[in-house]
Amino acid sequence: MTRNRWIEKHAEKKLIAFLKSSSPKTTKELTPYLTIPNEKPIPETIRTRIHILKKKGVLANIGRGLYTLKTKPEYSPKISVELKDLYSKLQKRFPYTKLCIWEVNWLNEFSIHQVTRKIIVVESEKETERAIFDALIEEIRSRMPVIFKPSKKDVELYISSYRSSIVVKKLISESPIQKTQGVVTPKLEKLLVDLFVGDPIFLPYKGAESTEIFHNAFASYTINLSTLKRYAKRRNHAERLDEYLKKEKIIR
Repeated sequence: MTRNRWIEKHAEKKLIAFLKSSSPKTTKELTPYLTIPNEKPIPETIRTRIHILKKKGVLANIGRGLYTLKTKPEYSPKISVELKDLYSKLQKRFPYTKLCIWEVNWLNEFSIHQVTRKIIVVESEKETERAIFDALIEEIRSRMPVIFKPSKKDVELYISSYRSSIVVKKLISESPIQKTQGVVTPKLEKLLVDLFVGDPIFLPYKGAESTEIFHNAFASYTINLSTLKRYAKRRNHAERLDEYLKKEKIIR
């Protein structure tokens, strides 16, 4: 009997039953379900079998060495034609610059209050933001305002007055990003941490609305806690975020 056949025909059902009635488990706790009776558990073999189950969509990795059943999809935002076109133009003009582009109202998917104003955010690596800003001013200022690193006051005075606007800010190093339909966008973990930290552009989603977003995001999609906490640490808010998640019963 091959290892793959054993995993697919025997371990899977037992593993699903085990994880359905319990909280996320460590590699060590899963090992008895990933070995044949009397087989010595070799770390490399266990990693291979976990990889196969992840690839099949049975397991989800939600932290370093922490797994659960994959019952929720990965977050993949809807990319508008406008966003794709803007990203393409910036990529052509700045081919060697790391960019990330997204829309603040993607959070409407998780909120009660629906924000109708469109705020497109363009983040670029350190010391390139000004060049990106100048390029956008030249390209589309006549169509909508372009704001450079807005403060809370800027959001209240300027962005709130327009139906559409573009914000340019620094892309923090080690930010969790992904490629969606050929466009580099933030992972959901990044959006949640930036929301928690209180970036001014998230002003419409402050207070109880923010907690609602966290609850709904965790309920709807697979959230990698290691990624979330690592980025929160990068932004110097790891401990406070952990306390918040437990206090609001978003995680146990």
